[in-house]
Amino acid sequence: MTQSIRAVYEQGHLRLLEPLHLSEGQEIQVLILAGYDRVREALSDMLVVPAAPPEPLIDEAALVQELDAHFSRAMPLSATIIAERDEGP
Repeated sequence: MTQSIRAVYEQGHLRLLEPLHLSEGQEIQVLILAGYDRVREALSDMLVVPAAPPEPLIDEAALVQELDAHFSRAMPLSATIIAERDEGP
């Protein structure tokens, strides 16, 4: 049986704030948590560890290289507009 109770430390002893339901001579294990630790302990049960991020669907480095190669051969936009104006409709 697990039972959680609160106690106050006074003059070198723990004074229980609630009665214990134990039989005489029963051995127990005591875990002492300060207020902050109690909150962390309670919240740790709600912690959700995020999954690893998914693998990217595309290779960004390869895409950048491909776009750079394509656009490095093309004329600048301003030159393209001037050429279209010179050609007329």
